[in-house]
Amino acid sequence: GGSAINAVASRDGGETWGPTRRLVSSPFLNLSTMVRGEPVQYADGTIGLPVYQNLLGSFAELLRLDGSGAVIDRQRVSDAGSCLQPIVLVRSPTEALALLRNAGADQPQRVIGTSTRDAGRSWAPPVRLPLLNPDAALSGVVLPDGRILVALNDVEVERDALSLVVSSDGGVTWRTARQLEGQVTARELPVDDARYDRTVEALARATDARVRDARAWVDSSRRFMCWEPRCHFEFSYPFVVQTRRGEFHLVYTWNRAFIKHVQFNQAWLDHDLSDARPH
Repeated sequence: GGSAINAVASRDGGETWGPTRRLVSSPFLNLSTMVRGEPVQYADGTIGLPVYQNLLGSFAELLRLDGSGAVIDRQRVSDAGSCLQPIVLVRSPTEALALLRNAGADQPQRVIGTSTRDAGRSWAPPVRLPLLNPDAALSGVVLPDGRILVALNDVEVERDALSLVVSSDGGVTWRTARQLEGQVTARELPVDDARYDRTVEALARATDARVRDARAWVDSSRRFMCWEPRCHFEFSYPFVVQTRRGEFHLVYTWNRAFIKHVQFNQAWLDHDLSDARPH
């Protein structure tokens, strides 16, 4: 809550960087503005930066920055409550969908969604979508054909499952394209330290075929993920992008032991989508 956003610019593709300077984004000592989602670009070249406040109340905003990085406008995306870490998915020059992490006490938890039809000048009242959300961050992109792809923890509690879901109607309905990680059934198993170690080792080797001795991954995972009465699994904070060539790159924290990178293409994503279950 005491953080602030800083900007740094490169004019040579990231070879060198200019000086870092703090954005003026909050009247409260310019603190407590945090960013998680990817920036978006307006038609006039200005930048939309999804941010959120989490000090005196949780709410999401969209900052508008000029070419120098100065804040020239701000629009509230959600009312004060329990909406955090917005991502903005641009569908046209005037339409966008914002998805937000649900940090509220309402059960069962669901992803919060809101939309704009006037290029972000106003946003519809936030609503609960059918997507599960265990108070966890999510990420997404708009595909070239207009569909929306989102990576999220599709469970109501914990973060022991991670999936890719797709919407073909602007976020009204969703289908699971692929489950990337799934350890939900391990919750019901009796405590067995040896089995947990074997599972982590197998996952590590499946992630990287070069792994021979996975003990370092097991030790790291145990340090963060084992507390009474059992050891846990967590696959969290996904971030997905699509390259100009059409490939997708997804990174996320793997059991708090390392960062996993998944690369895939459109054909892999769509392979089982026709038979996928709806949310």
